[in-house]
Amino acid sequence: MSPLRLVANSVLHYRRTHAATGLGVALATAVLVGALAVGDSVRASLRAHARARLGGVVAVVEAGGRPFRAALAEDLAASLGTRLARPIAPVLRLGGSASLPEGGAQCPRVQVLGIDPRFAEFSPAFAALARAGPDGVLLNARLATMLGVGVGATVVLRVEKPGLIPGDTPLGGERDLSAALRLTVAGIVAREQLGEFNLRNEPVPPATAFIHIDRVQERA
Repeated sequence: MSPLRLVANSVLHYRRTHAATGLGVALATAVLVGALAVGDSVRASLRAHARARLGGVVAVVEAGGRPFRAALAEDLAASLGTRLARPIAPVLRLGGSASLPEGGAQCPRVQVLGIDPRFAEFSPAFAALARAGPDGVLLNARLATMLGVGVGATVVLRVEKPGLIPGDTPLGGERDLSAALRLTVAGIVAREQLGEFNLRNEPVPPATAFIHIDRVQERA
């Protein structure tokens, strides 16, 4: 019997075994390909989430909840000099709440970011805040939707006052822990415009209000 005939007879005789083996190989291949595709999709989703949170930000100096001088940005820029490939901008991050002046819609948990014109170098959308003056505020899309407001609307932003000693501790003393600001919405910052800026890796983007850093400092 020739070798070719022997192989043919073997395949025919063990056809069920060969079919099961082939099916197993095909199934395993499909699982591996699917896993690789899902992995690529997850990585792409994580990259998109990180870009939405941080935009062009590559490094952050954080003081662990304690304030530092806004002039530190100038000091760092002067120290780094020509080695600096990105802009440096101070950001004062505080907690707060937002509501409408006549009552109704409100958001009890808001991320309040005090920024200055240098922050617009990360996204041109923030230039609208400088044009609006000290009583302007930019809302991200999530906060604007929660309050049901658009450009030109008036909102009341209650901002936590920063301090070296938390006010809710015995050493904090008796003092007003927040400041109320009546502001006019100067713009709505979309997700792709860095509206979801957040240094914390959270599954849900925060409701965020961007205001002049000087306005927060003078009311602190």
